[in-house]
Amino acid sequence: MKGFAGARAALDSAIAAEPKFAPYLMLVRLDLTENRMENAVKAADRVLELAPGLAEAHYYRAIALTGLGRDNEAEVSLKAVEAGGEAERYPRTHFMLGNILIGRGDIPGAAAQFRQFLAEESGSRAADVVRRQLDQWQAEGLLK
Repeated sequence: MKGFAGARAALDSAIAAEPKFAPYLMLVRLDLTENRMENAVKAADRVLELAPGLAEAHYYRAIALTGLGRDNEAEVSLKAVEAGGEAERYPRTHFMLGNILIGRGDIPGAAAQFRQFLAEESGSRAADVVRRQLDQWQAEGLLK
């Protein structure tokens, strides 16, 4: 963790020296790594003030918000990634959206997101879980 402390100090110094051109995305990633989700949301929000459509910031913001159980807010950022045409670059966007939709009981919507995830990231460990879930829904007659 000493390396993280040094990285954080360097990032804090950079932000203090030049707050409008700061490495906030690195700070967001560091906060996510350290499981500091509230801080990650704040840093991502700062990036989005400077660059409102930046998909990477929305993606990281959604990860942090999901970790905090704030799915409605996470969904807004995930949809911003999709709307910007960047979901292919961040395929887990579909995985997270699918999970949000499961929580709402929208199995067909979740299945559509999961299928898109599989189309873009078929080799991941999460893909195996997603395939099993889709197969279960199919067997239960929940999908057409």
